[in-house]
Amino acid sequence: MSGLRNWVLDPINGGLWGGSICDSIALLDQRKVVIGVFACPNFPLEPLGLKSSAGQNAFLFSAVIGEETYMEALHGSPSQILFLL
Repeated sequence: MSGLRNWVLDPINGGLWGGSICDSIALLDQRKVVIGVFACPNFPLEPLGLKSSAGQNAFLFSAVIGEETYMEALHGSPSQILFLL
């Protein structure tokens, strides 16, 4: 890698996690992840101990080091804070 900042993108077909396809992108600053985004069109929340409303299972997770981690339903409902990194 060259330079101080680099974007890293998961393969176009996504990564397989628990039977779900997810795409991810991260910004590395001096080889440390500082921003991460995880888009999951079919992601069950129950294994994480979370509940979804009306069977919703399409989510966007985003995080910035030192700030909250957000989860947003891909159908446009409001974001909710999951935890602080």
